[in-house]
Amino acid sequence: MFDQSRGFRDDAVETCPVEYVVRKDGKPFAFLNATPALATRTVTGFALATPEADWTFERI
Repeated sequence: MFDQSRGFRDDAVETCPVEYVVRKDGKPFAFLNATPALATRTVTGFALATPEADWTFERI
């Protein structure tokens, strides 16, 4: 919901993209500018494509 007094959406945390680093076997693999939900879906796709690798991601 948009809050006029503050000038931004209440749900901005879930809808605004932030930077993430994706790590494959502990080494940087990719950088994402995505919402938390999109980052999760992207890394899940990586994990399904190459299940032998250890995939993690974190906000930077």
